[in-house]
Amino acid sequence: MYNVEQFVARNFDYKYYGNPPTDLSVCCPFCAERVGSDDDKYHLKIHMDPDKQVVHCFRCDYSTNWVGFVIAVMGVTYIEALSELYVTPRVRSDMEDYVRSKFAPKPLDVISKEFDLPDDFQLLSVTNLCDIPKSPLAARARMYLRKRGALKDAIKHNLGVAESVGFRVIIPIEKGYWQARRLFSWMEPKYLNPSEPATDILFNAAALEMYDEVVVCEGFFSAIAVGDNAVALIGKEPTKEKIARLVSSNASSFIIALEAGAFLSMGKLADALRRAGKQVTIWKYETGDPADNNNYEEISYDLKAKVSMLLKQYS
Repeated sequence: MYNVEQFVARNFDYKYYGNPPTDLSVCCPFCAERVGSDDDKYHLKIHMDPDKQVVHCFRCDYSTNWVGFVIAVMGVTYIEALSELYVTPRVRSDMEDYVRSKFAPKPLDVISKEFDLPDDFQLLSVTNLCDIPKSPLAARARMYLRKRGALKDAIKHNLGVAESVGFRVIIPIEKGYWQARRLFSWMEPKYLNPSEPATDILFNAAALEMYDEVVVCEGFFSAIAVGDNAVALIGKEPTKEKIARLVSSNASSFIIALEAGAFLSMGKLADALRRAGKQVTIWKYETGDPADNNNYEEISYDLKAKVSMLLKQYS
């Protein structure tokens, strides 16, 4: 879940305020620029209510939300700000050895065999920086991943390139299935893949065994943006096989972070999880998705939330 307190604790001296004192106050870092002098009276108030996420200075009138505050303070992208705020749950203690083996670098021949990758597949994590002028494809893929905030995850998820699929970045998914995502918006099709995926394919499915709280996204870049405990459906519609994998997993709590307009998909998946005794929360995006947008509402999923979403779907 999101938690601004850990970010504030890392970067500011702060005080608690309120009745009871649960919100935070810090010296505003923007007062000098906005009113001409530093703030030394802790005028910037940070409300801890995740439904509001209000950050406001009562001296210089600076106002934003948690994500905007991190961006302004750190000068980072939205995706990087999310990583500052989202608290990825600790890996279950009984899975620590599995996690180490799961994310250990693998030889290229092992990766290629596991995912049945193109013969000319090349891992981005092992392409030599000195070779970039000779490899415009690898250089452009790195630029694309850096823009999407996913370059650091290239090693963990075995991202790569291949001349045979053109200017695309290849993302191994699961069970011999991979997708190649275009690097330029004018390219068609948007994705290339070796075949139709099995109906139970999930990206980063290992998270279902590693974490008690799992975030469910549509696409792999959204999952990468959220963190190690996120899985991707690779599509808007959760099949019955995918739902079965989620329901039967060891995770006890789920956050559904599907893109704007996918209310029926959210409801279908949330209902199945709730019937199985799982705790369900929805991140409802007005536009965009977790990888590129911060305009979302967090909903604790229940019957009232379901009716509200259905009404909005058909209004």
